[in-house]
Amino acid sequence: MSLYKNIDQAKDLKFNQLVLCKCPEWNEEGFQIATWNGNEFEYSMQSNELFNSLVVSFMVLNKNGEPK
Repeated sequence: MSLYKNIDQAKDLKFNQLVLCKCPEWNEEGFQIATWNGNEFEYSMQSNELFNSLVVSFMVLNKNGEPK
């Protein structure tokens, strides 16, 4: 069972929910901690508006950064 969810399930997230995004084309690591703003994934210091379009799946995290 994978802890990662399909991006279609993001609509069920709470506002400002902390997540770990799988985004292999976004950065060298292929992952980024972000929040859900109700419409898209975002994070502070984001360099441009392309991030959300490159997220392929996400894992919900609790306030301590642990998988929920």
